[in-house]
Amino acid sequence: MANNSGKNGLWPARTKTGKLTGNANEYEMLANEGNATFLGDPVSLLATSSALDGCPDVALFAPGGSAQALLCAGPMVAVKPTLTNLTLQYRLASTLTRILVHDDPAAIFTIRADGTAAGTDVNKYAGFEIIAGNTTTGVTGTLLDSSDISASATVERTMMILRAQPAIGNPLATSAVTIYEVILVNHALQQNSNTTALTL
Repeated sequence: MANNSGKNGLWPARTKTGKLTGNANEYEMLANEGNATFLGDPVSLLATSSALDGCPDVALFAPGGSAQALLCAGPMVAVKPTLTNLTLQYRLASTLTRILVHDDPAAIFTIRADGTAAGTDVNKYAGFEIIAGNTTTGVTGTLLDSSDISASATVERTMMILRAQPAIGNPLATSAVTIYEVILVNHALQQNSNTTALTL
């Protein structure tokens, strides 16, 4: 396992067409989602919405699990405070919660790899290694699963690797904590990849 120190999870960097707008949209995470959800965690859009105001429902992204009704919509970037806890920075397990999700299908994200990177990973597809986050900072432990990189996209491999993040101290082939720039393919709000390997 690589060194997990630093900012894990998906974090918006820019879009395919330029700068980020900084917008995120409100979603609802139901009480039947039994996992705590942290900043940077990918979430899936469900086929339900709030009976109160129509807010769409999401669940923690879990390929192959019952929680994934549709496809990845993006990462959770904030939790809406409640009157019972105004300072909580992550979403408690099994608790009805409103969250903000960066759901722009054109967004490019950074994410840390869990193993040594390679130049041949560029333009390939990768999956997530979902890891519980830090309850103090609220940041997820989720990483890019370097053991699941392939030329074919699937529900599990929902990220396309664009490049190593161009930053000093981010060596590509010599570091087990390389940070990649990725885009979500077959996004819940827009399919970006034409792949025959995708099955739901």
